[in-house]
Amino acid sequence: MPILILSRREAAPLLCLCCGLLLVGVSEPGRLLLAGLSVYLIGGLVWYQLSQPRSNGRRKQAWPLWLYESRPFVMILLGLLMLREATHPLFLLPALFWLLLGGYQLWLRHQHRFWRRRAPALRPL
Repeated sequence: MPILILSRREAAPLLCLCCGLLLVGVSEPGRLLLAGLSVYLIGGLVWYQLSQPRSNGRRKQAWPLWLYESRPFVMILLGLLMLREATHPLFLLPALFWLLLGGYQLWLRHQHRFWRRRAPALRPL
């Protein structure tokens, strides 16, 4: 079972993202839905701002950095909104697909950022 290790810098945006998703998922009035979307987008913006020092411009990307960093959050939000507004059970499959794909991309980024190179193994003579 993988253990999620978060630095203090990554805990704040994830808290904003989780609170925003919770508000979007359970709110009925329009104002709470708008507040949840705002909190979620602020969490994504903070995540993007914290990820900028990590990239030092060495690698070339086909995507702009702000779009690359916000892609999993947009996928998760799309999946949650599809689940929330589902009028037919057929919409559950695409919604779960977007949720799982966004979560998988976040997990891959987390694994990549905390990946440590192992020391070379000693070869027997």
